[in-house]
Order: sequence, then structure tokens, then C-alpha cells
Amino acid sequence: MCCERCADEVKKSVEGFEGVERVKADIGPGTLKVEGKVDPSSLRDRVAKKTHRKVDLVFPTNAPQKDAKKKDDSKKPTAGKESNKSDKKKSKGPGVSTVVLKTRLHCACLVKLIKKKIRKLEGVQQVVTDVQKDWIMVTGTMDVKRLPEVLKQELELAVEVAAVGS
Repeated sequence: MCCERCADEVKKSVEGFEGVERVKADIGPGTLKVEGKVDPSSLRDRVAKKTHRKVDLVFPTNAPQKDAKKKDDSKKPTAGKESNKSDKKKSKGPGVSTVVLKTRLHCACLVKLIKKKIRKLEGVQQVVTDVQKDWIMVTGTMDVKRLPEVLKQELELAVEVAAVGS
């Protein structure tokens, strides 16, 4: 949680969790204090899903770490997948487009999340952001119309297409 918006989003998702009585977010250290009768592991998983980050339980310290090793192993890229990505980025064949999207890029977490979502789309070769100008430039053979739709639906961002080029 690097800004008030991020903290509010996490707080709202946790407040709706069954058994939660009080929630307090502290942006500085990036902590979330939750009071109530809740399963700590389930709550941790929910916050991790919402923030797209690793979440550690501070208290209770005896809470079980569900499949921690399996999750860490599954995130390691395989050699085959990595080489396919680099091959995609190198090839600039016919049908490659560049799209510039405008949206408010207020914090580093949002920029990271936007890049992650866009890179998952088929045909995306490169994603470049400029926080000061509030734009995202995407290059590739992707479906240009789908880019703003994904960001609007999945991240609830107001996004407009500023320019499209070939």
C-alpha cells in the first residue's frame, strides 16, 4: 500500500470479509490491522489477491502457511517460456501497432499492476509508461480495442486511447 487509494481499496475488501470488526491501514510501513473473529490464512489470501503482493501474517504467529513452497515454485519461469517471450519482443513483423493510452497513473503499484495486466494479453511485445504524462504506450500485434476494455473492466480505470499507429 503506497498511497491512500491503495489502502482504501484493501480496507474495503477486508471490511466485507465475514467476522471482521475493525480494519486500520498504515501506509508508512504498509501494514493492515484487522480485528475480529476471522481465519487469518483466508484473510491473508484475500489481501494477497487484492494487492497482487506477498502478504505476511504478523499476528497470530502460529497461523499455518498454506502451500507456501508450492506457490513460490509455481511463480518461477521455465527456460522454455522465457525464451518464447524474448523471441516475441525481437520480432517486429507485419501487423505491429503502437497504442498510447491516457489514464491517471498516481502510484508505482498501479503502474506495476497495469503493466502486468497488459503483458498478459496476447500479442503484446512492449509496455512503456510515463507517470508524469499519465500515458501508457503498448507495442505489438494485440487487439487494440481490447486494451482499454481490459483496464476499465479489471482495474476500474478511466482509460482513453490517445493515439494509434502502425
